[in-house]
Amino acid sequence: PVIHATVMMKTGMVKDLGGYRTEFLTSEDVDLWLRILDKHRIAVLNQCYYFVRLNPTSATVRHQSSVNFYRELALTFAAERRNSGSDPLMRGENMPLPPPAEPAPEKSLPRPGTFVRDDLSFYYNITVNARDCVNWRKTASIILHNGWKKRQTYRLLLFPLIGRNLVKTGSGIKSWFRKKNHSQ
Repeated sequence: PVIHATVMMKTGMVKDLGGYRTEFLTSEDVDLWLRILDKHRIAVLNQCYYFVRLNPTSATVRHQSSVNFYRELALTFAAERRNSGSDPLMRGENMPLPPPAEPAPEKSLPRPGTFVRDDLSFYYNITVNARDCVNWRKTASIILHNGWKKRQTYRLLLFPLIGRNLVKTGSGIKSWFRKKNHSQ
């Protein structure tokens, strides 16, 4: 998937294609990117500068069957454009409707204190390295709120603060003691 916030392009490309086709209710972005690929080349960087966090209450998760239906339909339409030069919407045909969705089981979020927010680790490290105390405290507060009962949370918070060399030294000492205890 192409995440729009990560893209640099000329807006004229999108305007020339007519923008989003809202008939693709939950996958209009997939349809747009497939139409862009019909006429233009794109490049994908091999480094990740953007993270997306999905949770049980996000629209992508809640409407998964609809997302899957329209994504597959966008791929089918793209194949038809390659083979015949147009797709059903371009020819003025009606858009197929998705099958009735079965209700998704309710997923509850974990209780605060019981899960580690390692998705914030990257941002937390940036704030530590930048010495951005305001955002460092905010991010640390969120991480602690969600995982204060987990040992992994404290590693995530402390290791960037004490530095890589000290962590490496501590790990070496810990390994030495483990080896010594196992040999006895």
